[in-house]
Amino acid sequence: MSHLSAAEKLDLYEALMMEYATGALDQSLSMVVASHLTLSTRGRRTVALCESIGGAFVAESCEPVAMSERSLQIVMGRLDSGAEESRPAARSYESAYKCYWGDTHLPQPLHHHMESEGKGKARWNWIFPGVAAKKISGQDRLRAEPMSVFLVDAKPGARLPTHRHGSREITLVLRGTFSDENGFYGPGDLLIMDGNTRHTPVADKGVGCACIVATGDPIGLSDWLLRFVLRVVP
Repeated sequence: MSHLSAAEKLDLYEALMMEYATGALDQSLSMVVASHLTLSTRGRRTVALCESIGGAFVAESCEPVAMSERSLQIVMGRLDSGAEESRPAARSYESAYKCYWGDTHLPQPLHHHMESEGKGKARWNWIFPGVAAKKISGQDRLRAEPMSVFLVDAKPGARLPTHRHGSREITLVLRGTFSDENGFYGPGDLLIMDGNTRHTPVADKGVGCACIVATGDPIGLSDWLLRFVLRVVP
């Protein structure tokens, strides 16, 4: 199992942003990426570029159609009415949320998801020494989504065993920092891995780390770590 090169990490990142821009992601992954965008100028610029590319492609590939005489007036009227609506700042946080090891400011998309799904009061579960997690989205008896999403909080210096997952895994840092064989990650950063890589995450020794982790399910069940986490985190 190889580590990710800089070019591979960039390819995975841009592919994910393009999926988001085209609406190809499921609800859980869209929430993770939207949370990233509230924290990352780079992410917002990348998505804007992807949307521009998509718009250019549509403009080139679609045949023009006739419009009614009032089409322009209708569109401009809708734009004018929407301009008065209050829009959240790009860097949008909700109030501090009590994670296992400390308070964490949740991005608005994550905060909204946890409130609407009633996951804020879900219990924390120990998955490894110094690492607690709660499942906030994913497969259950009522809804089957291809990704399971966990809120993970690691105390300073906590380490997960070297592991891999059977499919794509996406980690968004909310508080603190962590490192692995692929790099060093701080608030707003995304680590995207495919099923051909393995890593050993280690939380910062000074402040620990709180993250959202989205991982494939059930194709990752062959991996003992994911199997253990899915068993202990309801």
